[in-house]
Amino acid sequence: MKTTILVAEDNESLFIRYQEIITEDESFELVGYAKDGQTALEMYKELKPDIFILDLGLPKMTRIRSIKWAYIIWE
Repeated sequence: MKTTILVAEDNESLFIRYQEIITEDESFELVGYAKDGQTALEMYKELKPDIFILDLGLPKMTRIRSIKWAYIIWE
C-alpha cells in the first residue's frame, strides 16, 4: 500500500521538485496538488492523504490560518 501525499505549494518550480522526489520512490503516491489555501483545504478534506505538505504562505490563506489548520491536522 502506497503512502499518499498532497502538496500545497504556489511556487511551480518547488512543486516540480517535490513531484520529482515523490515519484522517485514507488512507496509514495502524489494524490493532489493545490496552488492556493482554499483549494488545499478542500482537497485535504476530500482526499485525506497520509502526508500533507503545506506551504504556510499560500494565496487565499493567511499564515496564521495556515498554522492553525496545520495544528488541527496534526492532532
